Amino acid sequence: MDLVAPRPAASLREQLVAVMLAALCAALFLGEALIPGKCLVPYPPEAMEPMRSEALADGRVDLAEILRGNPSFGDKYNQTLNWDRTTQQALREGRLPLWTRGIGGGAPFVPHMGQIYQPWNALLLAVPSTAVYGVWYLLHQVLFGWFAYRFLRRIGTAHEAALLGTVAATVGLWTQARVHHNVILTAALPTFAMLSCVHRLFVDRGVGARAAGGLALGTGLSWLSGLPQVSLLASYLTVAWALLLALGVPRGTRLRPLLWSAAGLLCGGLVSLAQVGPVLFAAADSARQLGTTADLVARSLQPGHLFGLVWPDLLSWPSEMFYRDSIDVTAPSWNALLWLDPTSVLHLSADKYPECAMAVGSAPLILALTSLGAARRAVAWFFAAVAATGLLIACMAWPVPALTHVIPGLRTGDPRRAIFLCAVALPVLAALGLDRLLQRRSRLPVGAMLLATVLLLLSAQQLLVHRGSAEAITDRYAPLLAARYAEVGGVDAAAAEDAIRQSFKPGEAEANRDQLVRTFARASIAGGAVLLLLLLPAVRRRPHVLGLGLALVTAVELAHAGRGPVVAVDRARVETPPRVLGPALAATRATTGPRPRLQRLAAEDAPTPAPFLRPNLGAFFGLEDLSSYHPLPPRRLEELFLAIEPDAPGKPSVAFGGAGVDGFRAASTLDHPLLDVLGIRWLLTTRQLQRDDLLDRTPPDAAAPFRLYERTTTVPRATFVTRARIEPDRERRLALLADRARDARQELVLEDANAPRPGAPSAAAADVHLVLHADERVVVQVDTSAAGYLRLADPSDPGWRVTVDGAAAPLYIADHFLRAVWLEAGAHEVVFSFDGARVSWPPRLSLLGLLLAVTMIFWPRKPSP
Repeated sequence: MDLVAPRPAASLREQLVAVMLAALCAALFLGEALIPGKCLVPYPPEAMEPMRSEALADGRVDLAEILRGNPSFGDKYNQTLNWDRTTQQALREGRLPLWTRGIGGGAPFVPHMGQIYQPWNALLLAVPSTAVYGVWYLLHQVLFGWFAYRFLRRIGTAHEAALLGTVAATVGLWTQARVHHNVILTAALPTFAMLSCVHRLFVDRGVGARAAGGLALGTGLSWLSGLPQVSLLASYLTVAWALLLALGVPRGTRLRPLLWSAAGLLCGGLVSLAQVGPVLFAAADSARQLGTTADLVARSLQPGHLFGLVWPDLLSWPSEMFYRDSIDVTAPSWNALLWLDPTSVLHLSADKYPECAMAVGSAPLILALTSLGAARRAVAWFFAAVAATGLLIACMAWPVPALTHVIPGLRTGDPRRAIFLCAVALPVLAALGLDRLLQRRSRLPVGAMLLATVLLLLSAQQLLVHRGSAEAITDRYAPLLAARYAEVGGVDAAAAEDAIRQSFKPGEAEANRDQLVRTFARASIAGGAVLLLLLLPAVRRRPHVLGLGLALVTAVELAHAGRGPVVAVDRARVETPPRVLGPALAATRATTGPRPRLQRLAAEDAPTPAPFLRPNLGAFFGLEDLSSYHPLPPRRLEELFLAIEPDAPGKPSVAFGGAGVDGFRAASTLDHPLLDVLGIRWLLTTRQLQRDDLLDRTPPDAAAPFRLYERTTTVPRATFVTRARIEPDRERRLALLADRARDARQELVLEDANAPRPGAPSAAAADVHLVLHADERVVVQVDTSAAGYLRLADPSDPGWRVTVDGAAAPLYIADHFLRAVWLEAGAHEVVFSFDGARVSWPPRLSLLGLLLAVTMIFWPRKPSP
């Protein structure tokens, strides 16, 4: 095999052309999002309540402006906006954020995938966090494309072929579908660079330390992103590539580059410990547990989703054509319902588009399928196997279910994200296919032309079918859908068809027709253009014309197919909080102590997730938000919320089931005394409430039906308690906390059997003064006449430690989730600090790994033998 034969290096000019092409493709995709002052979002903020009601009442925007984009990308609002604002505030204060008070009443910041150790966070020092996304995404796309180009040239493809691979990698729909979640693209970003470093180790024997250092930096950068699943796939791919390259060198020369590869990966793991360490600690006691095989299969792709490789928006629309009553529910296309199992919820899932998009364009796909006869057959077959493996994992097809308990990492996360392997493999195969074509300039590429013809004919046939009237489209699909549901549900087909017709919303038929026409028209044009370029002898004999022509077709096709979630709005629209929160925000700005906490009360039959003011958005606007949505919520957080408001038939759960906690639904929950302990002062709701403990603070200019109430019974964040119960058993402890008759204000529940017991059950005369309440440091002065516990109603975490009068003291878990420390009678200064060993040591080890990687990169090069 010639896998490790030296290849001519890409010239600086050629690399500059590749970078400029990647930048042009990214700019074509991002459009207005690159304008300063614009915020790149997947849909306008007014699509959510209560911003929507206020905007419509003011006449600031109309429905046409609101209902664009794709609600599948809600994580931009649920998570990213608040993480980046928190990161920016901390960086401008000269620190790295390790703990935030805003999410769920307080939580470790790093396991939230906040990316605090990524180099592009330097942009936050100069650019508002809401305006950074266009530039951020441009940088990632350009770098991803440039790394892909360098790798393609390294394995021997021609410049023109590598350019096509660059376009497929830069604006492939897997890349485009990461608008909602920055971390996924960051985790994937160094993949091609990691593969290049391994290739250098086998080709050039004099660069061992240098290439291993580059591999360490790439590996560390990937794992520092906070999305372990994609980083794990990138690492597995790198290991497999190293093993393949080892087969191409003589036996006596395999060990050295393999050892350097292992050293680079291990050093990269050391570099990433600042992020990976806290994530592993959080995962050990998170509400999000490893999925069973059945859970993974339920979240996997169906075979019908593979049509998305040919027609990207056939089954998953990049831009929602119409919304239902909630932005959280996306409407599937009628065509999708024909191809997907109607008993599965996947096609109705809120994340169906971003997790299922996988296309690389018609030309790259056609050339990828014809690449297996290329001169570099071993490389082609390797990446074909990589693509097939990604699809098998994403579909949980045999033998993947059996391997989920054997291969580390397959039981974590979402199996659909394994299509990342296709995002890496298909551009490589496309470049290899075009390279094969360019080397045989005088012969017609029969296989490629045949595939292009089939794609053109199928797309044209479907285009003609869907060009009828809306009534004709309805008459075509209603019986087909009825037959599917009748077959699965065992109901009468006629009755099913009648029910289906009645369920169609106004405009639904027109939306389906228009979108399907666009889909098949674009595919027909792309397929025809590819066929034309392949047929014209004058083009085939000019590699640069053919390569650039196919790249242009691919860029335009993918930009059209996936640009739905790219919505650019003035950042002020994103940053402006709803007016109904005005009093709560004013109270927050007026205090120097703990910020009052916000919670929601929705209708008991309201959909889930939260129907208004998404979790974490309150924190983005500056409040302490008790609702939270994040990747690794503490198990205790969900358990405590379920103790306060248990699940009931017909009522959405207050817990997301492994993704955080939602707003309350039952009005009776307001009677629970733990709400006072937790410091819930502000209540956002759509209900009219008449209670003695509530003051209506709704501003006069707030839009109906939203109301803001202030709770008057909330106790201070830090309180001194002389009554305590000790209950080590988890179930009995939660049952005790659920008891509404218990005086939770004056009594805490502990779980450490060795915790001190107060001698006097009566209340002591105690003066508690909260001197400082910052994210990672809390200072409390206490003067008490009797021994007891200082309870701080902030979440506990093993990273917190406490000192009393300068001496370390035991930190107890109170009320299953909060913090407490034992104090003797007298005056004391209590300091809580988030700097325990599990917090301070991972960044130090990462710094050591970084220094080691940089040292290897600048290690003097040894001459090749």
